[in-house]
Amino acid sequence: MLSEILEVKPETPSVTSFKYTKPANFSYSPGQFTNIELDIADCDERCNKRNFSLVSSPTDDYLMFATRVGASRFKQTTETLTNGNQFHLTGPFGRFILNEDERVGAVMLSGGIGITPLHSMIKYATYKQLPKPITLIYSNSTADDIPFKKDLDEYATQNKHFQAHYTVTNTADTPPSGGWTGRKGRIDETMIQELIPNWQICEFYVCGPAQMVIEIKKLLVNMGLDVEKLKSELFTGY
Repeated sequence: MLSEILEVKPETPSVTSFKYTKPANFSYSPGQFTNIELDIADCDERCNKRNFSLVSSPTDDYLMFATRVGASRFKQTTETLTNGNQFHLTGPFGRFILNEDERVGAVMLSGGIGITPLHSMIKYATYKQLPKPITLIYSNSTADDIPFKKDLDEYATQNKHFQAHYTVTNTADTPPSGGWTGRKGRIDETMIQELIPNWQICEFYVCGPAQMVIEIKKLLVNMGLDVEKLKSELFTGY
């Protein structure tokens, strides 16, 4: 399928989002991803194709992905994309999708660019007015590098069933806005138990850098969470 760039937007100093046209009859579930193929000279199949989770909601009339600035040829090429540029996409793919059963609360634990599929789920639930309890704990290095924070805060205002909590791991963080007064430190057992008292009966969605996902999955299992209630997706560098 052919798609066309509609908007390129810096979300943070290190994350850029790309809004692009939604092909006719293209449908997907919140949390799924597509494969993007760019035209890169002297580049093999591995070099010019990457998977990207959809940031957009199935209720949107466009598609969106986001990526961190990087040194790979693929990422360098994405940084040159402008409105009107075209590329090929295939999909959707993936089973990391939202369970819409309102009787089961969702706890979403994320780090960095791992927010992308969760953003899709949260936006979808908000737009569809799903009476499903959703709690997000979102970890980033600094307060200036929290992708889609404005969007997430708006969803929390619009959706009484959604709560967003942020934590930064750089304890020396002093952004230009005047210092971070929110939570600090990595997501741990104490933070989970404090923010989600009924965590034992919730489903967990974990998405972020590979090492973070591995560690949090181990933490949740050690806490006694039923593995049947644990969904995860890890992001590796490219």
